[in-house]
Parts: sequence; structure tokens; C-alpha cells
Amino acid sequence: MVVLDPGHLAIAFDSDRKPIAAAWAYEIALTKSDATLALLLNLVAIYIAASDPGYRASFLLDSRFVDCALERAQDLLGGATQRFGAHAEIHYWQLFIRDIVLGEDVSDTEYEYLRQLPNSGIADLALFLRTGSSQFVDGARRFLASMDEVTTERARYFLGFKERLDHVS
Repeated sequence: MVVLDPGHLAIAFDSDRKPIAAAWAYEIALTKSDATLALLLNLVAIYIAASDPGYRASFLLDSRFVDCALERAQDLLGGATQRFGAHAEIHYWQLFIRDIVLGEDVSDTEYEYLRQLPNSGIADLALFLRTGSSQFVDGARRFLASMDEVTTERARYFLGFKERLDHVS
């Protein structure tokens, strides 16, 4: 019998588009000392997706899950830098929640700050999406290429922008 560790199990559930089972397994995986930032970010993406009415409806998510999902994402992100160190994607998701989910006014300067953080590949994608400037296309494509082999909700979110980039020369 093959036994998967919680992290691999979470990714398997996530890849199979079973968000509640995936979230449960990610939460368990994050209690382990060998948990990775990628596991945390995958879980955050599920929790943020749960704030979208279409996502909720398509997966018939229970209101108890939805009601706590966004707050849990914010809690996870709030402690992520202390646990895993500075990383541009942590800051990106914090900006995303403020800007897209909560509708707060977030400046271009706050998005540009992503370029100063470690693992800043996401900065070019974020700035391309925000400004439409072709100067960010190559970096955005490189970032998306790093997601090509991944089938988590987080990867599906980012890869959804690939077509937009394909229309830019």
C-alpha cells in the first residue's frame, strides 16, 4: 500500500479539483516542519478562489468553508514571511486580496515593489496585468513557464493569463 504524505495528498486533491479535501490536506501538511512555501501558496489560492461566487457555485462549497476562507488566507499570508522568508508571491497575494477581492485602492508603486523581493518573477506578470505594458511580457512568460507542469488551483489561476500574453508581440 502506498501512503502519501499530506503535501502530496493535498496536491493530488488540488489537481483533481477537490478544493475542500485539498484545503484539509494542505492544512495538515502546513503543520509539519518540512512544509514548503509552495504548499502554503497553493492553499491560499484555493481560499481566495472560494471568495469568487462562480467558483463557490461550481464546486458547491459549503458556506462554513467559504465564510472562513478569505480570513484564513490572510492569516496564512500574514505569517508566511516569518516562516519562509521574504518572497514576491507572498506580497502579490496580499496585494491581490486588497486590490481585487476587497476592492481597495492599491497603487502601481505597491505592485512595482514586488520587483525588489526575492523570487520576483511574478512581478512582471502582475505589472503586465496592471499596466498592459509590453515591457513586462518576457518576464511574465518566464514566470508562467515555471507553472506549466503544475495542475493546482494556483497554477490554473496564473496559466489563465497565458492567452493574454500570447496576443502581445
